Order: sequence, then structure tokens, then C-alpha cells
Amino acid sequence: MVGKLEVKEFDELSLLLEIPDFKPFNESLKFLDGVMQQVNAKGERCKEEEGEVNCFVIEVIGESSTNYKIEIEYNEKLALKFFSGYSKLNLPSQEKELGMLLNLFQKIFTYGVYWMDERDEEWKWLCVHEFEDEGVKCWPADVIASLILTLRNDLHSALNYELYTIRESLLISLPLNWAIGKTNAEFGIKSLSEYCDILSSINSMKKEEIDDYKLAVTAGISILSNVGVGLDDRF
Repeated sequence: MVGKLEVKEFDELSLLLEIPDFKPFNESLKFLDGVMQQVNAKGERCKEEEGEVNCFVIEVIGESSTNYKIEIEYNEKLALKFFSGYSKLNLPSQEKELGMLLNLFQKIFTYGVYWMDERDEEWKWLCVHEFEDEGVKCWPADVIASLILTLRNDLHSALNYELYTIRESLLISLPLNWAIGKTNAEFGIKSLSEYCDILSSINSMKKEEIDDYKLAVTAGISILSNVGVGLDDRF
């Protein structure tokens, strides 16, 4: 995006992007609004001078006290094309057949995910493969909502085999957050060391080994019962 940008906070994305009579699309946006409120996420919209509002940033703090942001580009033209197909439905019961189209219209939202590296206070790219499945059959805003929850629950999410990039980032961000006092006071160095060892172990395992191992260790990980953002790290 070029030109002078105007940046403003927003509380409800549905108020900005709702398409009249596009019921499932609008419901998906409202679900995303609810998730953002649930996790206390901050939203900003970017508008080029005399241009369309089509860029959004959502920031959320993980259980690890790591700051994450999702940069989103909204393709209104593609959304309206999807609505054109939706408007051809004659009966509410036909909505269940939209699943075959959802994957084709995932690019209504294109996004990038970043985590804050406190060493240089720079945003670093985070590739979250789980949300790039070409067979996805859910509304685009639902994908963003699920991604927000995954980032908010990062200490738990990192135990999933597929989310190795979150594990890799946490092996950096979590010790840093502890060292600079961003984590909760109950978050001790022993728990930190134990948890990081578990992440490193998972990285060296095969997928079929993960589930039993995860079940065995989670009961004893004290860190997962002491999670939450630090007092000095709220938006």
C-alpha cells in the first residue's frame, strides 16, 4: 500500500466489512469480533488517503506474554463475488453446500503473522502452517479467529506437532520475557526450563510419538497452570 496512511483503532470488524444480506459471512465477522473481545485483542485499520479501508492489524498477547500481530488485507471485490454466488441460493438448506466454495474464497483475507522479538524490538515473521491447509472449509473470518486463539494460547498450542514454528519462536521469546519481567511472578525459572526442554524434545520426535508424550508431560507442567500476561504488558 502506498501513499499517506491513516491508522485508527476499531472494536468491531463486522461494522466495517459487513455485506448486507450475506448472512453467513456477517455471522463469521461477528464471531471474530467476539473472539477479539474475549482475548482483549487490539484492532487497527489502515486507510490510504482517499482510498478504501482494506488493511487491518490485530494484536494479541500470548500466555507466554509474547506479543503477536496479524496483518490482514481484505479483498472486497472477491467478497462481493462470493456474495453473488450466495445470492443465487433459493432455500436456506442450500447453504450447507457452500463448503465446496469456501476454499476458493479464502483469499478474501490474506494475512501475515508476526511475533515481537524483545532483543531488538522488531516484529519477526511467523509462518503458521496449520492455517494454510488448501482443504479448509470454513469462512475466512473463522480462520482468523482460530489463529487469534492459537496465538493467545501459545504455550498450549506449541505442544501440537504441526505448530513447530510457534515452538521455535517460544524457545526465544519465553526466556526473554521471563528475563525482562514480562511474565507473571509465579512463572519461575524451573518451570521455564522444564517447559523449554519439553518443546525441544517435541521438535526431535516423530508425529506418531507426540500424543502419548504430550499426555504424559502436560499433567506435570506447572508452567501451564501459571500462565497469563504480566502486569506491565497489557494494551
